[in-house]
Amino acid sequence: MHRRIRYTSSKYAPDQRESQSSHKRRWLAMLAVLLVAATAIGASGWAWAQARPKPKAAPTKPVAYVQPVQAKQIPKPAAASGQPPAVVTPAPKPAPPPTPTTACSDNTLTKVIIVSISQQHMWACSGTTVADESAVTTGAYALTGVDDSTPTGTFHIYSKQTNLHLKGSDIYGSWDDPVQYWMPFYSDYGFHDASWQTFPFGDAAYKTQGSHGCVHLPTDTAAWVYNWAPIGTAVTIKS
Repeated sequence: MHRRIRYTSSKYAPDQRESQSSHKRRWLAMLAVLLVAATAIGASGWAWAQARPKPKAAPTKPVAYVQPVQAKQIPKPAAASGQPPAVVTPAPKPAPPPTPTTACSDNTLTKVIIVSISQQHMWACSGTTVADESAVTTGAYALTGVDDSTPTGTFHIYSKQTNLHLKGSDIYGSWDDPVQYWMPFYSDYGFHDASWQTFPFGDAAYKTQGSHGCVHLPTDTAAWVYNWAPIGTAVTIKS
């Protein structure tokens, strides 16, 4: 039977305490070494950081000053004065220039021949358009003892003839006048040329040296009227 051996603490306790103390010293030494190393590393890092050149700051560009935009002041409406606002009356538009008036302006017929005794003038009207006009010679109304005045009113051409003689007589004598164009409009009164006339057409001498009541026309005008005016064309004689 084996005998159990018991070790008492009094015999081995010193060695154990010595081992623990040695172990503690080794840890302290290692810790001191680590502290020294850390201190050295920190010192060298600080020295490196001090020796490292600092980066230069980027140059700052000048910023142009922008004048702030001032808000536009809207004027406040004026307080009502109790009176209605003034009414601005627009200027009247200028009246259009008057339309030139002619002897044919008021005509409503297709064709009409208008004669003015006072003006010694004739107008041939196509509607309101003057187709032709000419100076004329009417009757010698100032002669005494005879009635050679040209009748006034509205008539119509009732015949047309060429190359004939107009004959007649009064207290002053007789006549036999050759004409190229003859267009009677009332009894024996009519339009015709007058190659024998010695004073200008339209002249005031007609009062004593004019026709026996007919309307004298220049030959070229007599030819134009003869071709332009058919039988039935209206003739208006005005004083």
